[in-house]
Amino acid sequence: MLSIGTYEIILIALLVLIFVKPEDLPDLLEKLGGFYSKAKSHIVNIRSEISGSIEDIKDAKLEIEREMKESFDFEKELENISKEFKQSSKSNFSKSKDPSLKIEGEIPDEKEVQKELDLIMGEDSDEK
Repeated sequence: MLSIGTYEIILIALLVLIFVKPEDLPDLLEKLGGFYSKAKSHIVNIRSEISGSIEDIKDAKLEIEREMKESFDFEKELENISKEFKQSSKSNFSKSKDPSLKIEGEIPDEKEVQKELDLIMGEDSDEK
């Protein structure tokens, strides 16, 4: 900050006495005091606004970190559920006696599926 020593203050006081009339000195000191108090008040306000903004930023950062942790925990939970589902579905299909539940062979071609759908739709339209 601004550091003014004793010699600087004495020099400023002498210059003021030389350039300012003695009858104007009280008004000048009053104006300087008012300016100083207003400047100090503005500085205090700016500091409080900045500290408030910093607190808001810290709160937002903590909220984001908490949300990220929850999201990460949710992803882990989802992965665990998916693994459990895959394991249970594999064991259920392999234990099943019903052959219709077992997936065997190749996946039918799209044209074959479309033909079967056409046949089914044709049968339905004949029934109406």
